[in-house]
Formats: sequence, C-alpha cells, structure tokens
Amino acid sequence: MPEGPQAMTILETSWHRYFDVVVSGNLSTLTELSNRLRVGAENVTRTIYTLVAANAVLWGCFVWSGLNGMSYVRSQHVSGYPNDGQIRFYVVVPVIMFAVSLVLPIVLNRTRWPRIGMWTAIGTLFLLLPFGCLYTGGV
Repeated sequence: MPEGPQAMTILETSWHRYFDVVVSGNLSTLTELSNRLRVGAENVTRTIYTLVAANAVLWGCFVWSGLNGMSYVRSQHVSGYPNDGQIRFYVVVPVIMFAVSLVLPIVLNRTRWPRIGMWTAIGTLFLLLPFGCLYTGGV
C-alpha cells in the first residue's frame, strides 16, 4: 500500500468513485470498490492485540489496586469492612472487565467476527474513564 501524498490521492479518488457509484447505482463496481477500501485482516489483528494489551495493563492496574486495597482494609480488623459492595466494586468488577477485555477479543479474532472483538476491546477501553472516576471518588 502506498504511503504519503500518493495514498491520500488514491483514497480521495476512491471516495469520489464510491460516491459516483452510489449515485449511479452500479452494484458490481460498488462491491469491487468496497473490497478495495476494506481494511486488511492483518491490520485488524494488530489493532485487536494492541487494544488487548492496553486493556490488560489498565484493567490489570485496577485489579491489582483493588486487591491491595482490600487486603489493607482487612488488615485493620475493623468490623464490617471491607463490605460486600466494596469487594464487588473494587475487585469483582475490574476482574470481570479484565477477563472480558482479554478473552472475548482474542476468541473472536479466531472466528469470522474479528471486528466484534475489536469493538469489544474499544468499548472496555472507553469504560475505563467513567469507572476510574467512580473508583477514585471523582478525583
């Protein structure tokens, strides 16, 4: 695949052709053009593994932090702490998200639906922000 200005020219030309084909309704050219614009399978695989690595590091940090926090609270021997809600929020939810963000994209990458796995990895990565705000108490 060409890079730089030549790639942009090919992409712009392809999109102009795509628009002309859509307007004219020529289905065979539309199919051929959509196949040309499709991202290669090796790029999807590389993207999935990059997202899985980012998810593993970030969700893994939440899991590690939650486990350390719960063990510290447990060592204080205060009755009622850590309670079930704290354990669920600080340990169980990050473990579930960690597992979903790792297992689902890798398994779906081996099937006919690798893009679903990619979007799952993207979704779990986006869920880090609201979870992180609640996890830290909004700080």
